[in-house]
Amino acid sequence: MKHLLWVIVTLCLAACQVATPAPTSAPLTAQQVIDRLVAVGLDISEIEQLARPEGMPEHYKFKDRWGFTIAEVAPRGGQVYICELRPHCDLLMEFFKAFEDLGGTYYYLTPNGLAVVQLNSGLTPETAAKFEEVVNSLP
Repeated sequence: MKHLLWVIVTLCLAACQVATPAPTSAPLTAQQVIDRLVAVGLDISEIEQLARPEGMPEHYKFKDRWGFTIAEVAPRGGQVYICELRPHCDLLMEFFKAFEDLGGTYYYLTPNGLAVVQLNSGLTPETAAKFEEVVNSLP
């Protein structure tokens, strides 16, 4: 009987333990994306926070947008959009796909789906591939 009581108490204590939530990574920032681009030697400059693009419909949601110049296509370059939720960045990707003739064909989504990098269409495919490799290495 004493043994049975011990088993019941042990099971109750085990069942009552609060599960520790799995650690989550901090949200990705535009600065982290840009820092990574610079760290691998991509020639970007004139990095600045940008306002919402004029005429962009309000249902395209993002919390941060930064632009930069790329030496190969200066004074043009690219931009980084940071989203709170993946569906917001998915919608941005659809926006860029719909306007490929205006915005170019180089836009990449990070693996976690919370950042979009859009680049000028004048880049060589080789340079664009270097940017894509960095974006794919991000969280």
